[in-house]
Amino acid sequence: MKSLFLTCALAVALGLGGVAAWAVVRVNPGIRCSVEICGSGLLGAPVALDEADVSLFAHSGELRGLHVGNPEGFVGPLAADLGTVRLDLAPESFSGPVVAVRSLEIDAPALTYERRASGASNLDVLLSNALESARTEQAARAVRALEGGEPGGGQFLRIDVLVVRGATLALGPGAAPLPLPDLRLEGIGHGRSEGGVVPAEAVATVLGALARAADQAVIALTFPSTPGAPSPAPGP
Repeated sequence: MKSLFLTCALAVALGLGGVAAWAVVRVNPGIRCSVEICGSGLLGAPVALDEADVSLFAHSGELRGLHVGNPEGFVGPLAADLGTVRLDLAPESFSGPVVAVRSLEIDAPALTYERRASGASNLDVLLSNALESARTEQAARAVRALEGGEPGGGQFLRIDVLVVRGATLALGPGAAPLPLPDLRLEGIGHGRSEGGVVPAEAVATVLGALARAADQAVIALTFPSTPGAPSPAPGP
């Protein structure tokens, strides 16, 4: 059960959704399968992984070709191509209730930004789905605890440092990509009484940061500042 969660928790944290089968020889096919199944369920959109190259003994590895599809109601097939994802795990992840990730690095993700008639973007919808998945898991744990059962072991995730480098944003399928600023998040899941957060909450944290960066880029393009114009007055 612990090994199955390792697959699910790390894939979920990438999107981005899971990492299982650490204790068997064919670990990488298990990771690929779990990333696709867990990620799709968490985000409410198709998730596919081209290749996993993870070393059980080195506690590190890469996921290459991680694709996050669009939720229903959007034109393009993809919301994100996450490029190469590198991870470094703490050894205690294999024996305790918390999957401890020392570092998670995402290189050159390509985001495609769309809005539908309601005004919500595809990244907004993915974020909403991840938050709902987190609430559902937390509620299920609370119910199990009230009923006197185990709240669920090995279901928390902690990420010391997460870095996103070289991200680009396309304003619609086929549009020319625009660069986004690099992103660094620290201490995801730190300070929680359980030692971490449920994986869906970690995904929501990352998606929220990416969605804000995308929104800021869209606003900058839609309302460019006029050279020489005075800066807006500060808010209250």
